[in-house]
Amino acid sequence: MRHKAVAGRLGCEIASTYHMALNIDRDYSNIIYFMDNCTAQKKSWTLFTAMVDIINSNMIAANKITFKYLEAGHTFMSADSIHHEVDQKMRKKKNVDFNGKKVKIVAPACTAFKNLTGEESQQKLSKMSLFHIRHESSGVEEGREVHVRETKSQRHNFTEFDFLKKKFKPGNAIAPPLRTSHQGIPQSKKDYITNKLLPLMPENRRGFWETLSVFDEPDLLNNGQYKLSMLSAD
Repeated sequence: MRHKAVAGRLGCEIASTYHMALNIDRDYSNIIYFMDNCTAQKKSWTLFTAMVDIINSNMIAANKITFKYLEAGHTFMSADSIHHEVDQKMRKKKNVDFNGKKVKIVAPACTAFKNLTGEESQQKLSKMSLFHIRHESSGVEEGREVHVRETKSQRHNFTEFDFLKKKFKPGNAIAPPLRTSHQGIPQSKKDYITNKLLPLMPENRRGFWETLSVFDEPDLLNNGQYKLSMLSAD
């Protein structure tokens, strides 16, 4: 669980989140994730690279990791009606507790986000049809391949695809921290929040917002690298 001042949502940060989750669930032999976004984003290859790397290491006991995505034609906006129902039911409850007995909330340190990179081969990707990127489900097993399928009807008809560069050797599962301090938010955004929100808060609740880290440069990729002065390669 994190807020935007700690880290953003680029491929390396998303992959780092799964890296942390797998470290917690390291004793399971088969792991399935249900995804709420599409697979056509380039950040997926960073995630898959990290998964192939981890599953070939001694970090986890699992020999299979499966990702299930929304079917073609469905987007995250389709869930808005469900969110509305949840919101209505929450409004009828006097007390809402999100800390269920089976839910473990983790607040990662900034150094938990690793400088992970996608090691996909552009030459291999150019030779594959687009359905390999727009699949409904995919799995990662020990080895270099991901196992993909296009539709639910292909229930057991997965296609193996080695998307990695030849020079990449999976099994290391170690990467340097992406940064040594929190990402931060623009000063203008912090000022807006503190000016509007803090007057409505008791003084003993203001500390989080008053100490929120600030960084004014946009959280965007610059030629494949973060445009951050605090980026660490240690």
